[in-house]
Amino acid sequence: MADIELICTNCGREMTVSEYVDFSELACKGCGSPMKTPDEPEDVAQKRPTIQTRTYTPSIHEPDPDSDEEADGDEIEHSDLQSTMITARENMRSRSKKGMPSGKKHIMATGATFLAIGLIFGSLRWVIADQLDSDLAFTIKTGVLYALGALHVATVILSFKEDVFQGMLCSVVPLYSVYYLFMVQDNFWIRSIAGGMLVGYGYDAAIAMYVIGGGMFDTIDSFISTGGGD
Repeated sequence: MADIELICTNCGREMTVSEYVDFSELACKGCGSPMKTPDEPEDVAQKRPTIQTRTYTPSIHEPDPDSDEEADGDEIEHSDLQSTMITARENMRSRSKKGMPSGKKHIMATGATFLAIGLIFGSLRWVIADQLDSDLAFTIKTGVLYALGALHVATVILSFKEDVFQGMLCSVVPLYSVYYLFMVQDNFWIRSIAGGMLVGYGYDAAIAMYVIGGGMFDTIDSFISTGGGD
């Protein structure tokens, strides 16, 4: 999944978004102004591929094999979004030759955050957990699990803001919020924080989800089997 770097013309804030983002609803996270799509260079517009189509009109007459007449063709150009994607790729290639673009610094910062959080919580859970006081270790684990739950709620809210169907899937389907966070949503900071915590306490989070899900299933099964809880 390629990323597109945009700069707000109002406040100058930089944003890194997915190539599949809906530009008609995209707004600056700093000032709220509508974000404009990158302008398409002329050389890219000239090189855009076109598709030649032929129209066919049914006729009761047999076609003349010696005729050189051909149906008129219509050129179907790429949509504005596809043009923007092509422009973004061309810009990324040209900038990669000149040096590291500013958007890469954002990705490196979130990557460093992921490594730092993963190292800290991974060490707390798997390296020095036996050396900690049992109450302290339990408190840390409980706090991290609550923090992961809060990130899950934040992911569900973000998914509802972007698409109601995605929000429903994140709310109902187990672990879909994890897929949405790492494969669909483009908030790198939430990705790095959640990923770092899962490095250390992902196993405990999976057990907690299993216990909670099992309890909910038993409650529903008991409610149904007793005819409404009698």
